[in-house]
Amino acid sequence: MYQAVENLAMTRWDKTNLPLHSLAYVLTPYYYSESWLISSAPGGGKRKKPHADPDIQKAYLDALDRAVGDSKEAFMVRQQLSDFVSGRGAFACSQAIEDRETMAALSWWNLYGVTTSELYNLAIRVLSQSVRTSYVERELSTFWYIHNVKRNKLNSNRADSLVYVH
Repeated sequence: MYQAVENLAMTRWDKTNLPLHSLAYVLTPYYYSESWLISSAPGGGKRKKPHADPDIQKAYLDALDRAVGDSKEAFMVRQQLSDFVSGRGAFACSQAIEDRETMAALSWWNLYGVTTSELYNLAIRVLSQSVRTSYVERELSTFWYIHNVKRNKLNSNRADSLVYVH
């Protein structure tokens, strides 16, 4: 039973996990706080910093390449990101380290990220994205309304095309 639930969860994760999510995960200061790192991960494992996960690393670097087109700016962002994840430079002050745990990510970046303007601009852009399921729920609701067995016998391709026309 546990394996079936885990497989279902992993299938859902694979469908919804986007490189942008990984980049947002890496840019969220809370996930570098001591309180989060010392807490147990699901399943009882040890937590690690987001950038240290190989799957996350590949995804956030892909998102970084897409988000920053200019190679010089991309190099600068990667250098600044290295300082952020290592807690060096502007990110090494005690207030920045303390506030990782309690401040909202956007507020933290507005307060401590301004000296790294390229990374700051990227962080604000990425972390300002709204995360809502209402769009998906609305589409599924329309789909199930159109593709109701009692109403009609449309094949799934035809129902999909009608949902997007609607």
